[in-house]
Amino acid sequence: MPYKLLIVARKGGYVKRVSSCGHTDAAPANHSYCSALRPARIRKVKAATMDASNRMSRVLSQKIRSTAVGLIIGSVFGYFLARAGLRGDPVGRILLYSVLCAPLAVVIHELGHVLVGMAVGFEPVFAMIGPLRLRRMSSGWKLDSGKPGFLGGAAASVPRDGTNLRRRLLWYISGGMIANVVTGAAAFFFMPGLWGVAFSATSGLFLLLAALPATSAGVHTDGFRILQLLGGGPSAERWEASILITAIGYQGVRPADWPGDTVARAVAFQDNDPDDPGAALLAYHYEADRGNLVQAGVFLNRALDNAVHIPVFARAVYRIEDAWLALLRNQDLETAEGQFREIGTTGLFRQAALYRVKALAALVSGQAEEARRLAAEGLKAAEDDWDPGLREYDLDWLRRMASGWQLERRREEVVDGDRSFRSGERADGIAGPANGSQGIAAVDGLAEYE
Repeated sequence: MPYKLLIVARKGGYVKRVSSCGHTDAAPANHSYCSALRPARIRKVKAATMDASNRMSRVLSQKIRSTAVGLIIGSVFGYFLARAGLRGDPVGRILLYSVLCAPLAVVIHELGHVLVGMAVGFEPVFAMIGPLRLRRMSSGWKLDSGKPGFLGGAAASVPRDGTNLRRRLLWYISGGMIANVVTGAAAFFFMPGLWGVAFSATSGLFLLLAALPATSAGVHTDGFRILQLLGGGPSAERWEASILITAIGYQGVRPADWPGDTVARAVAFQDNDPDDPGAALLAYHYEADRGNLVQAGVFLNRALDNAVHIPVFARAVYRIEDAWLALLRNQDLETAEGQFREIGTTGLFRQAALYRVKALAALVSGQAEEARRLAAEGLKAAEDDWDPGLREYDLDWLRRMASGWQLERRREEVVDGDRSFRSGERADGIAGPANGSQGIAAVDGLAEYE
C-alpha cells in the first residue's frame, strides 16, 4: 500500500512527521535513505530551540565546571610561581616556563597541520588560536576574534582533489603532532637552560593530548581521526565524503550541483557521532538548493536530533537554516524569531545567510520594504564570504527578495508539490546532481577521484 515519506508541520520546537513521497512497496523509492523513514511518527526534535530550563541548567553547569577548572589551574600556577620567585626552585621554574610556552606550542601544532596539509595538496581556509580567528574570505584572509578560549586551537584545510584522499588525510591530521615532536626534540637538544626543558615538556604534553583518541565539545582529537581513518568502515567513509563535498563547495560549486553519489555516501551511515550532524547539514543544503524541501527537512531534523554533539561555535549555522526552512515551508515566524535570539554574534556563520533568513522573515510578516533593504545588505555581505558554493545559493535568494519578489509567488513555486525554485528545473532527489551528470568526475578539478 502507498506510504508517504514526510510532511513537516512545525509548532514551536516540535515536528510532526506524517506522509509524503507516495512510493509503494512494489516500487520502492529511489532514495538511499527512504526505507528508514517509512514509519509515520511524532517525535520531539532536539533542536537549538530546546527547553529553556534545560538550557539554563546546562549553561550553569558549564560555568561551574569552567570556574572550578580555572581556580585549580590558577592555584597550581600561583603555587609554582611563588616557588620559582621566592626559592628559585628549578621544578617551579620549569612548570612556570612551560605555561608561558603553551601558546607557542599551540601555534606550532596548528601550523604543522597547515604545512603538512599543503605538502599533500590541501589548501588552508581557517585557523583559530584562543579567541583569534583567521579565515579565508572572497577578498582574502581576514583576522577577527570570537569568544575567549584557554590555550585552544584549530585549523581547517580542504583538499584540492580527491586522489588518495584517505592517505592524504592521515598525513594532514598527523601534521600537528609531527610539528610538536620535531620542535620539542629540537628545543630539548639545542635550546640552553631550563627554557629548552620547559618547551620540550610543553610540546610533549600537547602531543599526548592530541594523540589520545577522544571527543570534546563535539570535536574529535587527532588521535581519534587517525584511528578512524586507519580502521575504515562507515564512519570513516562518511567523514571522507563530507570533506570532499566541502572541498567541492570551496571551489565555487553550488549545493545543487554537488555529486549526488558523494552526498549519499556522506549520509548512508547514521549514529550519534558528532560527524553525523555535519554530514546531514551538507545533504540538507544539497536538497534545499534543488527545491526538495521535504527531503531537506528530513536531513535538517536529523542534524538537530543530534544537536548536543554540534560544536558550540558551529551551532549558529544550524539555527539559521532551521529558521529558513520554517519560514520557507510554513511561514513560521515563531520558530524563526526564537532562533534569531539564540544565534548571537560570535559563532562561525555566514552573514549573507543570516540576511537571507531575516529578509524572508520580514517578507512573511508583511514588511516588503524591510525585506528589500535586508536583502540588499545581504548582497553586500555576500561579496566577502568564506564559502563560495553556499554563497551562490544565498545570492540566488537575496537577489529575488531585493528585486521585490512576492510571497504569493513563493507559495506557487515552492510549496505546491515542492517544485524547484530554479528556472525550469525539477530535482529528483539524491540520485545525482542537478546538471544530470553522475559522480564526482563531473566537477572541475576533482576528476581524479574516480
